[in-house]
Amino acid sequence: MISLVDFQNEIIKIIDKGIHEYDSFEIKNDGSIVTNVDKKIEIEIIEFLKLNFNGINIISEENPSSHKSMYDLSAKRFAIIDPIDGTENFLYLKNSYGSVVSVVYDDFEYHGIYIPSLKSIVSNINPIKISELSPTIKLLSTSCMNNYSFNDIKDRQKIRILGSSSYMFYLLLTGKAQEYKYCKNAKIWDYFTGLSLLNLNPNLFNISINNTTTKLEQLSLIPHLITFKVERNNFI
Repeated sequence: MISLVDFQNEIIKIIDKGIHEYDSFEIKNDGSIVTNVDKKIEIEIIEFLKLNFNGINIISEENPSSHKSMYDLSAKRFAIIDPIDGTENFLYLKNSYGSVVSVVYDDFEYHGIYIPSLKSIVSNINPIKISELSPTIKLLSTSCMNNYSFNDIKDRQKIRILGSSSYMFYLLLTGKAQEYKYCKNAKIWDYFTGLSLLNLNPNLFNISINNTTTKLEQLSLIPHLITFKVERNNFI
């Protein structure tokens, strides 16, 4: 079986090549944007996964047939991928987007968030260094926009809505943000990889899923749509 390091290097290679091949986009039924890059990278990652992991169940954003309301991942032969998370940021800004890949296949386990514009990755083979900084930035999903009256928030200058769940998980994991809240309907590719990486540092983060303090690994079934809040413990 492929090594974790070789696996990660190949995923990065596929993504780095793909992001430079943009030529078109279209509007999906839900009003969001999908580019040819989203589709191309997803296809190439799926082909790579099938080549290396026989019979793996692949859950991916651009493949509706893989979407379910609830996932039983107890068989431990699955992958969850989102090649471009934050497509609008990728298309218009060329930054503040990320790529997520999780693979659990028997004894092989990989979770990674790659930020192409920074050439930086956080994964279970690139563990974070626990920082003693006390960041104050609070991150929100776009689903929180109607839940807050920003004029009533005393420290509203600390609030950021950045339009990419993976990018916001990256900021949280690397010590640049204090909190990340997703107010409703987080899809499995929005949260699974990020929360899996947070679970590697149980003393560093407090995690609430569907308004209950828990860990992702404690869920017997993994729901497709959840609410979550992650708060980073301060060391100072």
